[in-house]
Amino acid sequence: MPEITTPHDSFCKEMMARPEVAADFMANYLPLTRAGLLLLKYIYVDDLGTRLPGIFGELVVIPPEAALQFINLALSYLSKASHRPSVEDVRMAIQEVFPQDADKVIAPFALTWMEEGEQKGRQEGRQEGRQEEAVAFALRLLRKRFGEVSEETEAQIKSLSHEALEELGEALLGFASPEDLTAWLRARAGNGSAG
Repeated sequence: MPEITTPHDSFCKEMMARPEVAADFMANYLPLTRAGLLLLKYIYVDDLGTRLPGIFGELVVIPPEAALQFINLALSYLSKASHRPSVEDVRMAIQEVFPQDADKVIAPFALTWMEEGEQKGRQEGRQEGRQEEAVAFALRLLRKRFGEVSEETEAQIKSLSHEALEELGEALLGFASPEDLTAWLRARAGNGSAG
Protein backbone atom coordinates (compact mmCIF):
# COMPACT_ATOMS: atom_id res chain seq x y z
CA MET A 1 0.00 0.00 0.00
CA PRO A 2 1.43 3.43 -0.90
CA GLU A 3 2.52 5.70 1.90
CA ILE A 4 0.15 8.57 2.77
CA THR A 5 2.01 11.84 2.27
CA THR A 6 -0.56 14.63 1.85
CA PRO A 7 -1.98 16.45 4.89
CA HIS A 8 -5.53 15.78 3.69
CA ASP A 9 -4.96 12.05 3.38
CA SER A 10 -3.18 11.92 6.75
CA PHE A 11 -6.07 13.78 8.40
CA CYS A 12 -8.68 11.47 6.83
CA LYS A 13 -6.74 8.36 7.87
CA GLU A 14 -6.38 9.64 11.43
CA MET A 15 -10.07 10.64 11.69
CA MET A 16 -11.41 7.43 10.16
CA ALA A 17 -9.23 5.39 12.52
CA ARG A 18 -11.49 6.63 15.32
CA PRO A 19 -14.53 4.32 15.43
CA GLU A 20 -16.96 7.03 16.57
CA VAL A 21 -15.92 9.38 13.72
CA ALA A 22 -16.04 6.63 11.10
CA ALA A 23 -19.48 5.55 12.36
CA ASP A 24 -20.75 9.12 12.28
CA PHE A 25 -19.45 9.62 8.74
CA MET A 26 -20.93 6.35 7.52
CA ALA A 27 -24.27 7.08 9.16
CA ASN A 28 -24.71 10.76 8.35
CA TYR A 29 -22.59 11.84 5.41
CA LEU A 30 -22.08 8.83 3.19
CA PRO A 31 -25.83 8.45 2.40
CA LEU A 32 -26.05 12.15 1.45
CA THR A 33 -22.97 11.85 -0.74
CA ARG A 34 -24.26 8.69 -2.41
CA ALA A 35 -27.73 10.20 -3.04
CA GLY A 36 -26.15 13.36 -4.43
CA LEU A 37 -23.88 11.43 -6.77
CA LEU A 38 -26.77 9.24 -7.98
CA LEU A 39 -28.84 12.33 -8.64
CA LEU A 40 -26.00 13.85 -10.66
CA LYS A 41 -25.52 10.58 -12.53
CA TYR A 42 -29.15 10.39 -13.66
CA ILE A 43 -30.19 14.05 -13.88
CA TYR A 44 -30.05 14.06 -17.71
CA VAL A 45 -31.66 10.65 -18.13
CA ASP A 46 -35.27 10.54 -19.28
CA ASP A 47 -36.25 7.95 -16.67
CA LEU A 48 -34.96 9.98 -13.70
CA GLY A 49 -38.48 10.01 -12.28
CA THR A 50 -38.51 6.22 -11.94
CA ARG A 51 -35.05 6.29 -10.31
CA LEU A 52 -36.01 8.81 -7.62
CA PRO A 53 -37.32 6.24 -5.10
CA GLY A 54 -33.95 4.47 -5.17
CA ILE A 55 -32.04 7.74 -4.89
CA PHE A 56 -34.19 9.06 -2.05
CA GLY A 57 -34.09 5.58 -0.47
CA GLU A 58 -30.40 6.13 0.26
CA LEU A 59 -31.49 8.70 2.82
CA VAL A 60 -33.68 6.55 5.08
CA VAL A 61 -30.71 5.77 7.35
CA ILE A 62 -30.06 9.40 8.29
CA PRO A 63 -32.18 11.62 10.53
CA PRO A 64 -35.43 12.62 8.78
CA GLU A 65 -34.71 16.36 9.08
CA ALA A 66 -31.42 15.95 7.19
CA ALA A 67 -33.06 13.73 4.58
CA LEU A 68 -35.88 16.21 3.98
CA GLN A 69 -33.42 19.09 3.80
CA PHE A 70 -31.45 17.19 1.15
CA ILE A 71 -34.62 16.37 -0.81
CA ASN A 72 -35.72 20.02 -0.77
CA LEU A 73 -32.30 21.07 -2.05
CA ALA A 74 -32.34 18.34 -4.70
CA LEU A 75 -35.82 19.40 -5.84
CA SER A 76 -34.72 23.00 -6.20
CA TYR A 77 -31.93 21.84 -8.54
CA LEU A 78 -34.26 19.46 -10.38
CA SER A 79 -36.75 22.27 -10.98
CA LYS A 80 -34.16 23.97 -13.17
CA ALA A 81 -33.05 20.83 -15.03
CA SER A 82 -33.96 20.39 -18.68
CA HIS A 83 -35.02 16.77 -18.10
CA ARG A 84 -36.81 17.32 -14.84
CA PRO A 85 -39.18 14.60 -13.65
CA SER A 86 -42.89 15.23 -13.42
CA VAL A 87 -44.47 16.44 -10.20
CA GLU A 88 -46.30 13.11 -10.04
CA ASP A 89 -43.02 11.12 -10.27
CA VAL A 90 -41.55 13.17 -7.44
CA ARG A 91 -44.69 12.84 -5.34
CA MET A 92 -44.73 9.07 -5.77
CA ALA A 93 -41.01 8.75 -4.94
CA ILE A 94 -41.30 10.82 -1.76
CA GLN A 95 -44.52 9.05 -0.77
CA GLU A 96 -42.81 5.67 -1.23
CA VAL A 97 -39.67 6.51 0.75
CA PHE A 98 -40.98 9.01 3.34
CA PRO A 99 -44.74 8.45 3.58
CA GLN A 100 -45.08 10.26 6.92
CA ASP A 101 -43.37 13.43 5.63
CA ALA A 102 -44.47 13.45 2.00
CA ASP A 103 -46.96 16.30 2.30
CA LYS A 104 -44.40 18.60 3.98
CA VAL A 105 -42.04 18.20 1.03
CA ILE A 106 -44.40 17.91 -1.91
CA ALA A 107 -46.69 20.89 -1.33
CA PRO A 108 -44.14 23.73 -1.65
CA PHE A 109 -42.28 21.89 -4.39
CA ALA A 110 -45.37 21.26 -6.52
CA LEU A 111 -46.60 24.82 -6.02
CA THR A 112 -43.23 26.21 -7.17
CA TRP A 113 -43.19 24.06 -10.33
CA MET A 114 -46.81 24.92 -11.15
CA GLU A 115 -46.11 28.65 -10.74
CA GLU A 116 -43.06 28.33 -13.02
CA GLY A 117 -45.19 26.52 -15.59
CA GLU A 118 -47.88 29.18 -15.47
CA GLN A 119 -45.28 31.93 -15.81
CA LYS A 120 -43.69 30.20 -18.80
CA GLY A 121 -47.13 29.73 -20.38
CA ARG A 122 -47.97 33.43 -19.94
CA GLN A 123 -44.64 34.44 -21.46
CA GLU A 124 -45.13 32.14 -24.46
CA GLY A 125 -48.67 33.48 -24.85
CA ARG A 126 -47.42 37.07 -24.90
CA GLN A 127 -44.78 36.21 -27.51
CA GLU A 128 -47.37 34.42 -29.64
CA GLY A 129 -49.71 37.40 -29.31
CA ARG A 130 -46.99 39.82 -30.44
CA GLN A 131 -46.23 37.58 -33.41
CA GLU A 132 -49.90 37.42 -34.45
CA GLU A 133 -50.23 41.19 -34.08
CA ALA A 134 -47.13 41.78 -36.24
CA VAL A 135 -48.50 39.46 -38.96
CA ALA A 136 -51.89 41.19 -38.89
CA PHE A 137 -50.25 44.63 -39.07
CA ALA A 138 -48.00 43.64 -42.01
CA LEU A 139 -50.95 42.17 -43.92
CA ARG A 140 -53.05 45.29 -43.23
CA LEU A 141 -50.28 47.53 -44.62
CA LEU A 142 -49.83 45.34 -47.68
CA ARG A 143 -53.57 45.28 -48.43
CA LYS A 144 -53.78 49.03 -48.01
CA ARG A 145 -50.82 49.52 -50.37
CA PHE A 146 -51.48 46.85 -53.03
CA GLY A 147 -55.01 45.54 -52.53
CA GLU A 148 -55.63 41.82 -51.99
CA VAL A 149 -52.77 39.55 -50.97
CA SER A 150 -52.68 36.01 -52.36
CA GLU A 151 -53.07 33.04 -50.01
CA GLU A 152 -49.54 31.91 -50.88
CA THR A 153 -48.07 35.32 -50.01
CA GLU A 154 -50.12 35.48 -46.82
CA ALA A 155 -48.82 32.03 -45.80
CA GLN A 156 -45.23 33.16 -46.45
CA ILE A 157 -45.75 36.26 -44.31
CA LYS A 158 -47.31 34.22 -41.50
CA SER A 159 -44.20 32.00 -41.45
CA LEU A 160 -41.84 34.95 -40.91
CA SER A 161 -40.23 35.54 -37.53
CA HIS A 162 -41.05 38.65 -35.55
CA GLU A 163 -37.68 40.14 -36.56
CA ALA A 164 -38.34 39.40 -40.25
CA LEU A 165 -41.79 41.01 -39.98
CA GLU A 166 -40.15 44.16 -38.64
CA GLU A 167 -37.73 44.12 -41.59
CA LEU A 168 -40.68 43.67 -43.95
CA GLY A 169 -42.38 46.69 -42.43
CA GLU A 170 -39.31 48.80 -43.16
CA ALA A 171 -38.81 47.34 -46.64
CA LEU A 172 -42.48 47.91 -47.49
CA LEU A 173 -41.87 51.66 -47.51
CA GLY A 174 -39.68 51.18 -50.60
CA PHE A 175 -41.93 48.73 -52.49
CA ALA A 176 -43.43 50.17 -55.69
CA SER A 177 -45.46 47.07 -56.65
CA PRO A 178 -46.55 43.63 -55.41
CA GLU A 179 -43.63 42.22 -57.43
CA ASP A 180 -41.22 43.99 -55.04
CA LEU A 181 -42.85 42.09 -52.16
CA THR A 182 -42.56 38.80 -54.06
CA ALA A 183 -38.90 39.47 -54.81
CA TRP A 184 -38.24 40.37 -51.15
CA LEU A 185 -39.90 37.16 -49.92
CA ARG A 186 -38.03 35.10 -52.54
CA ALA A 187 -34.70 36.66 -51.53
CA ARG A 188 -35.36 35.82 -47.84
CA ALA A 189 -36.31 32.25 -48.72
CA GLY A 190 -33.25 31.96 -50.99
CA ASN A 191 -30.78 32.89 -48.28
CA GLY A 192 -32.48 30.75 -45.62
CA SER A 193 -33.79 33.58 -43.44
CA ALA A 194 -37.53 33.04 -43.84
CA GLY A 195 -38.08 32.46 -40.09
